[in-house]
Parts: sequence; structure tokens; C-alpha cells
Amino acid sequence: MAPKKRRKHPQYHANFPPGMQGEIEALFNKRIVLKSREETWANLPESSCMFQEEPFVVADMILMKDELNAKKSLLNDMDIVEWHSHTRRAHKAGLVVRHLREKLHVEMCTQAWAKFHEILHSFNLIPDDALHTGSFRSVHLCEAPGAFVACLNHLLKSEYQGLEWNWVASTLNPYYEAHDLRAMLDDDRFISETLSHWHFGSDGTGDLMSVANLEALQHDAAFVHLVTADGSINCANQPDEQESVVGQLIFCEAVTAINLLSKGGHFVFKMFTALEQQMICLLFLLTCLFQEIQVIKPGKQGLT
Repeated sequence: MAPKKRRKHPQYHANFPPGMQGEIEALFNKRIVLKSREETWANLPESSCMFQEEPFVVADMILMKDELNAKKSLLNDMDIVEWHSHTRRAHKAGLVVRHLREKLHVEMCTQAWAKFHEILHSFNLIPDDALHTGSFRSVHLCEAPGAFVACLNHLLKSEYQGLEWNWVASTLNPYYEAHDLRAMLDDDRFISETLSHWHFGSDGTGDLMSVANLEALQHDAAFVHLVTADGSINCANQPDEQESVVGQLIFCEAVTAINLLSKGGHFVFKMFTALEQQMICLLFLLTCLFQEIQVIKPGKQGLT
């Protein structure tokens, strides 16, 4: 039996105060299209010419970085607890997660769950090929504690009844004793209950920045329809260099996705800024490979 195809969602228009409707719509429409399906970009560069030139600097971009860091530094003398309390009160989508937990009893509902839910309902990430074959395959990188998987499960069970789902997730192995505890998340409840779906690489670390682990994951989970990546690195000691600190991990996520995806597949990854050469080059590479590239800031992310 063919899986039930996703229904279109109605648009809800609550009785907001004058002017509020526009603010709400603006909150959930922060998107930039880097490449549309109708556009043609340059062919993929030859591999022999990659990583051959010195890193470049775009002066206007670096100026934006400095201005952004200057704004962030204004928070240095503020009490962080009070600031987070303020942003929670001021954020118009701040009660979304609470509503989902209390009214809908959503499994593993976190801010990450809500953000991915918005993305899933903004873009059709279940390709027709999966609907025709009745089988959908996904890989989730840097996935701990597991909110993206839980969110995708909610969508598939709600709107794609009959679709067989095969998923694999990867993250730093919480049971590998040599890991730095400061780099680990302390919530393994979902991992322990779904351990057979988790891939920790050839060395058991789950470190995606290892080529051997990437190749092992490709061997066990190739030709998938969707890859998600939610990785980050603690930048508390270098908050002004977040992009460069996290950039290498994001690059490894992208390389992994490129090696895993089948033709027509989708890649959803978290990024921060794109003001320096590493991220600018990565975005250019992705525009050469994918039919469409969109940058979106989910409304649930808001001010937090």
C-alpha cells in the first residue's frame, strides 16, 4: 500500500492586536534564497584546484563580524540569568514549546524539536521517490540528544502513514570514556532506548571529523533521502570566533552529507554566520551541488 501523502496545512489567523499579525509573519519568514531551482550556477570545480590558494578576506564581511561582536560584547557586564529571563519574556514564540508539551504531549519536545518542525512544514523534505517506493531513509549527524529524530517521527506518523522509515544517527559516543565531558551532552535517554540506530564510527568515538568514521558511516548508510546536522562546539572561551571554531565541524557534516545523499536528496544543517572564507566557500560548493539553497532562521529561535 502506498503511503498516505502529506496534507496541506491550513493557515491560521488568530485575532492578534493591530500590527501584531505582520510581526508574527515576519518572525516566521526570515529566509534568504541563495539559489532557486530555476537558476544555473557554475559547475563543480575540479578537485585538483581545491584547497590550493591562500585564504581570502572580504573586508566588508570582516567589518560586519567586528560590528556583530561589538554588539555581543555589550552583554558582558549583564547578569546572564537575567538576560535569558528577559529574552524568554520578550520572544513572541517563547511559549511554543510549553504549549506543545502541555497540550499535545509531544515526545522529546525541545527548542530544537520546534525549530525542525517549522523547517519540515516549510519545505517538502520527503521526496516523491520515497513515496513511490514506500521507503524513506534518513541520517542525522551530531544528533544527541535526539530531538530531530523525534520530530521527524512525529511528522511521518502523523502525515505519512504506511511509509517505512529507516534512520541512522551519529553523535559523540556518550559511553566512550576518553571523551572530554565538557564536549558531551548529559542526556542519553533517547540514545539508550534506540541504540541499534546509532552509529559511532569505526573507532567507537562517534567523532565525525575522523575520515575513517565518515567512510564507515557511508558504508553502512549510503543513498539516503535526507541528512540533518545539528552540530556545534562550545565557544565560551572564544565567543568572537564562533564561525571559525565551528567551521571545520560544519565542513565535515557537509562532506558526510554529500557522500550519503542519493540524487534529489535534502541536506539540513545548522550554521551561525557566513562572514569568513571557509563558510563562504562551503556555501558556494553547496550551490554547485544542489538545485536549491535556502537560509532560514526559524521563528522559535527568535532572540535566544
